[in-house]
Amino acid sequence: MQTLSARPRNYKIIPVEVFLNLSELEKQNIRRVKILAPDMDDNDFGYMQVYYKHPIYEIEVD
Repeated sequence: MQTLSARPRNYKIIPVEVFLNLSELEKQNIRRVKILAPDMDDNDFGYMQVYYKHPIYEIEVD
């Protein structure tokens, strides 16, 4: 049987496109942001490592 658990996270790595579409409420919880540049052979715009003031909880299946 699988169980769900909520684990606190102090940071999250998200695509740039997702970062640009964050709501005002989500932006208020951001402490700092680190830009992770894309690899030259990737077709994406890179990622943002977002550090939060208050931990966020992500649901995981155990």
